[in-house]
Amino acid sequence: TAVADLRKDVIKFGWLFIRNDDIMIKNASYVLVAQFIAAFDTPPKIILQAYSSLLKAHQVESRFLVRQALDILLPVLPVRLGQHANEPGTAGTAGLPAWALLAKRILIDNSASLAHTTHVYQLIAGHPAIFFPFRMQFASNLVGILQKMCLTHSATSETRTLALDIMELFLAWHDMLESHASADDDYNSTAVQEFEANRTPEEDSSAARSVSNGSLPAQPDLLLPESRRETIVGLLLRMLCLVFDFVLKSNLGPRALELLQRYLDAAKWPPMHLRLTFFERSIQQIEALGMNQQLVQHILTVLSAVTSQMQAVWFEEYFGVLATMVRKCVVVDDGQVQKLIATMLRQLYEQAAANERLGSSPAATDLRAHIEALVNKNLQDGTNTFGTLLILHSIGEFTGEQLYSYIPLLMKHVQKYTKEHNTHAPALATGAAAAASASSLQPAGSAASIASLGSETSAQRPAGSNTDGGDPFALLERKYLSLVLEVYNDPRFTRSEMTMRLEQAFLSGMQSEDSEMRSRFLSTFDANMPPALPVRLNYLLETQSWESVASTFWLQQCLPLLFASTLQRGSHLAAAAAAKTETNGPGMEVDAGDMAEASLERNGGDVGGGIGSGGDMVSIKDIMGPLSRMVLLDTSFAYQVWVAMFPRLWQNLSSKERHDLTSGLIRLLAKPYHLSQTSARPNVIQAILDGFCACSPAPRLPPQLLRYLGQTYSAWYPALTLLEQKIMDRHEIESAIFDRATGVELGAFDALAELYTSLSASHYFYGAWKRHCQYNESHVALAYEQLDDWSSAQAAYERAQTKARAGVLPFSEAEYCLWESRWIETTKRLQSWDMLLELGLHESLPEIELEAGWRTWDWNERQTQVRQLLKATPAEFAGSSRAKFYETYLALVKGSGERAKTTDFQRMCKEGIKACLQEWNELPPVGTPAHIGILHLFQLMVELGDASNIYTSLAATKAENLEAKSGDLKSVLQTWRERLPNNSDPINIWSDLVAWRQHIFKAINDVYVPFITQPQPPQQSTADDSSAGQSDGLKSPNKSKADAKNGRKDADDGKPAAGATNSALT
Repeated sequence: TAVADLRKDVIKFGWLFIRNDDIMIKNASYVLVAQFIAAFDTPPKIILQAYSSLLKAHQVESRFLVRQALDILLPVLPVRLGQHANEPGTAGTAGLPAWALLAKRILIDNSASLAHTTHVYQLIAGHPAIFFPFRMQFASNLVGILQKMCLTHSATSETRTLALDIMELFLAWHDMLESHASADDDYNSTAVQEFEANRTPEEDSSAARSVSNGSLPAQPDLLLPESRRETIVGLLLRMLCLVFDFVLKSNLGPRALELLQRYLDAAKWPPMHLRLTFFERSIQQIEALGMNQQLVQHILTVLSAVTSQMQAVWFEEYFGVLATMVRKCVVVDDGQVQKLIATMLRQLYEQAAANERLGSSPAATDLRAHIEALVNKNLQDGTNTFGTLLILHSIGEFTGEQLYSYIPLLMKHVQKYTKEHNTHAPALATGAAAAASASSLQPAGSAASIASLGSETSAQRPAGSNTDGGDPFALLERKYLSLVLEVYNDPRFTRSEMTMRLEQAFLSGMQSEDSEMRSRFLSTFDANMPPALPVRLNYLLETQSWESVASTFWLQQCLPLLFASTLQRGSHLAAAAAAKTETNGPGMEVDAGDMAEASLERNGGDVGGGIGSGGDMVSIKDIMGPLSRMVLLDTSFAYQVWVAMFPRLWQNLSSKERHDLTSGLIRLLAKPYHLSQTSARPNVIQAILDGFCACSPAPRLPPQLLRYLGQTYSAWYPALTLLEQKIMDRHEIESAIFDRATGVELGAFDALAELYTSLSASHYFYGAWKRHCQYNESHVALAYEQLDDWSSAQAAYERAQTKARAGVLPFSEAEYCLWESRWIETTKRLQSWDMLLELGLHESLPEIELEAGWRTWDWNERQTQVRQLLKATPAEFAGSSRAKFYETYLALVKGSGERAKTTDFQRMCKEGIKACLQEWNELPPVGTPAHIGILHLFQLMVELGDASNIYTSLAATKAENLEAKSGDLKSVLQTWRERLPNNSDPINIWSDLVAWRQHIFKAINDVYVPFITQPQPPQQSTADDSSAGQSDGLKSPNKSKADAKNGRKDADDGKPAAGATNSALT
C-alpha cells in the first residue's frame, strides 16, 4: 500500500536514470521499471518502449541486468499487452503479438551478429511456456543459429550452453504439444460419449460425426520433423566427437550426451539412419594424440549411446566400421574403456548371431579371429587381465566350446592372484584370488567348476545386462568367502593352521561390500569371543593383528563387536533382575530397567536415558542393531561413534584393566603398518587419540610417541591436548617416562614444543617456553621475539650462549638447543645470510648452507657443490618439497633450453608438487601459519614451469626474433609481478621469492645484454627499445636484493623489506 501511494514518484525516478550514460545504471533502472510494470497497470506505450530498449541492449558487461529485467517483464506482457496484436496484414506474422514480433524482428535484423541477439535467445530458451503458442514463428531462427553457437571458432562456453538450452527447448515444446494433444483426445472422447447418450432419433447423424471428429481438426506437427531432428543430432555429434575442448575443459559433455539420448530415443521417435563419419574422424584424431584414455572413454560412451538405439539394418550396414573402431580402442588399458568395449562387443556378437548373413560376413569373421587372438595373447602374457576377463564375460555365451580352451590359462592367473592376494595384493585381484583359494579347498574338478561357473553366469544374466554391476569377480569372491565361513564355523578347524592361514581372508570378509556376507562374518567373530567387555577391548586392540587391512578404517568392524558385548551383558543382568524380583516377592521388587541401565553404563553403552520405562531390553536391541549397521556404512560416522563411546568404556574399567589396556594401546599405536593410513581422513590413529582426549584420567602414553603420531597421522590437536594435559596436571615436567640417559624418550615438554614448532604456532611456543624456561636470558630473548625485535633477540641469545660457554651460566641441554635454534631463526629474519653460510660451512649443516647459498650463490656455477650438499642432507630433508624444488631447479639449469622440456624435468616437477600436497595433507585442515610456507612452495613450483618456458625461449633467441621473444618474456614477467606474497607474510618468504626470481633474471640478462650492446640497424630500433627496457627491468632486482639483505629496520618491524617488494614487482 505504501508503494502504491508513491507509484508516480517511483516510475519517474526509474525513468530519470534510463537516460543515464552509464550502461550499468541505465539497465539497473530498467530492472526497477520492469518491477513496476509487473506490479502495477502501466500504459502500453511505456511497456513497449521499455521492452524494445531491453531487447536492443546487447552490451556484455550489463547482460545480466538485461536478462533480469526481461525475466521480470516477459511473464506479464501477455496480460498487459494481450489486446495489442500485430496487424493481420504483416507477412508471416499474422496474429503475432507485438511483444513477440519485437523479439522476432531483433533476431532477423541482427542475424549476422550473435553478440547482439544472445540475450534474446536466452530469453526464449528460459520461457518455453510463454513462447509455446508462437513456436513455429521462431523455430527456423533457433535451429539456424545453433551451428554458429556450437562449432565456429568464436564459440564459447556461454554460447554452447545456450545452444544446449535451445535444443532442450525444442524437446520441452514437443512434450507440451503431446500433452495438449492428449488432453484434446480425452475431451473429444468424452464429448462423443455424451452425444451418443443424449441424442434423439430426430437428430442428424452428421452432427454426431462432426463431434466425433473433434472440435479442432488434426494438424501434423511441424516442430521437429525428420530433417530438423537430424540437424540437431548432427550438431550434437559434432560437438561431442570433434570438439575436444568441449569434452576436456567444460562440464557440458554429460548434458550434451543426455540430450543426444533423448533425441535418439527409439521409444519416442522413428528410427534415424546415422552415419559414423564423425566417430571415424575422432578416432583418427585421438590416434594422432596417442590414444588419450579420457578421450577414448568419451567417444566410446557416445558411440554406445548411439548403438543402443539403432536397428538391426543399421548394424548390418556399419558392422565393419564398428569392428574397426573396437579393434583400435581395445588396446587401451583402462577399466572404464574396457567395460565399454565389452558392452559393444556383446552388441556386435548379438547382431552377428541373430543375422546369419552378417555372422558369416568377412567383417564378423575377422572380428572374432582378432578377439580370440587378443584374448589368447593377453592371457599368455598376463597383460590387461581385467579387460580380457570382461570381454570373456560379455561374449562367453556366443563363443561356444572355444571358452573351454581358455581354462588352463585362466587357472594360471587364478594361482598367480592367489599368491598376490596372500601377500597383500591390490584389491582388484581379490576376486581372482578368491577363486584360487576356493579351488584349493576343493581341489577335485577345479577347472570344471570354473567352466560351470561361467555357464551359470551366462545362463542367469539376461541379455544386455551385466552381473553384479559388470564386475566379473563378484560372484567368485562371494563363493570364496562362503567357503571361508564354512571353515571357521566347522569345529574341526578350530585353532588349526587352516584358520591361521585364512585370517587375512576373514578380515577382508568383515569388510565385504555385501552387507549380508559382512554380517555373517561379524556374527561368526562375535560367537567366538567371550562377552566380557574388557576382554574384547584387549583382544581387538592388542591381540588381533589388523595388518592385512591396515589401509582401512578397521575400527568400523570393532564397534559392532563392542555393541554386541553390551547387549549380551545387558540381557544377562536383566534376566537376573527378573529372577530376583520373583524371589524377593512384591515387597522387595527390583526394577529390571534400572539393572539394565546400570549394566549398560558399566559397559559403556550409555543408552539408559534413551530407553523408556519398563526396562524392555528389546528396545536396546532396536537401537544397537541399526547402529551396528550404520557404523559399517560411513567412516566419518564410525569415527564420531568411537570418539563418543571410548571415554565411557574407559570410565567403567578398573585401574588394572586400564593399565593392561594402556600397555596394549602403546604397542598398537607404535605398529609400523599404520603408515598406510597417513593420507586417510579420518584414520584409526586420529580416532584413538581423539577418544583419549575425553578420557579422565587420560591414558598415559610416551610423549615422543604422541609427537610422532600427531605429526605423521595429522592428529595434531589430539596430541597437543594430551601433552598439554601432562604439563598442566604436573605429572611430568621436564621429565621422561624412560631413562633420559638412554636417549630413547624425551619429556612431554620437549614433545609439546616440537609440535608447536612444526605448526609454526609461535605464540604458543613462546608462552610454553616462558612458562618453563630456567634462565632469565631465555625469557628476555623470547619477549623480544614476540615483539618482532629480531636484532635485540639475536643479541640476547648471543649473550646467553657466551655466558654458558664461559661457565658463568649453568645450562640444560634443552635450553641451550633453544638458544642455538632461535639464534638461527633471528639471523634469518635479519637476512644475514653470509653469516649463516659461514655457520653452515664450519658446523657441517648442509640445510643451512643450502638455504643461505640459495640467496648468495650463482647456482649455475656451483651445481656440483650444491648436488653434494643435497646428498649430505638428512633423509627427512631429502624427501621434502624444498629439496625437490632445489633438485628440479638444478635440472632446469643443467643444460640448454631444450633440456627444460625433457621427461626428467617434468617428472621432477610432478614429484615436487606431490611432495607439497603430501606436506599440506599432513597439516591440520584448519589453516595455520605452517600452511603459508607450503603455499609459497606451491607458487615456486608453478613458477618453475614458467621458467622452463623462459629457458626454452632464451635458447631460441636470436637478433632476428629478439622483439617477438622479448614480448613472450614480458607476458610471463607481468604475471609474476602480480603474483606476490601478502604484506603480512614473513620476511623469509619475500626473500626466498626475490632469490628465486633473481636467478631467473640473471639467466635472462646473460642472453639479452649482449644483444643490447651490439649495434643494430635503424629499422630494428623498436626491438632495441623493447629489449633495452626489458634489460632495465631485469637488472633492477640486483639493487633490490641488496636492499632486502640490508633492510634491517623493516625486518625488525616484522615487515618485508622495500627491496624485496621492488624485486618481486619487477
